Amino acid sequence: MNIYRRMIKAARVGMALLVVALADLALPAYGRSPAPGCQKIEGADIGREGVTLAFDGIQVTFDNWRAKAPREFIGFDFEADGYVLLTVKAGRDRFSTMPAMNGQYAVPAVGTAPIKAISYVEACIAQAPTDPPAPPTGD
Repeated sequence: MNIYRRMIKAARVGMALLVVALADLALPAYGRSPAPGCQKIEGADIGREGVTLAFDGIQVTFDNWRAKAPREFIGFDFEADGYVLLTVKAGRDRFSTMPAMNGQYAVPAVGTAPIKAISYVEACIAQAPTDPPAPPTGD
């Protein structure tokens, strides 16, 4: 192998290592750790009655989990003492709720595919929803 091919090969390997290192630094909100102002439940906590996330002065409690099969859950109830936005990952899809303090959630059907089980739920602090502006009057 001549010197130029060796240099090109070394440059490619070095560039690949740089890309992997940079990708590790720039984790998205749905990567290995929750985004700032968010907390995540996953693993054995999915399906556990009364599991609570506490962050930035807000507590979110999950219960009444709906099972698809043993240890596979497709829905839950939640209650928070502040407005939160939930992001739920099921299969390859991520679904987000509107800001709320309590409610029920069920994984929606996507096309004709079977409903996937929840792999994590991320709760983030949200602003209280605002009322839409009043429609103009016909004066």
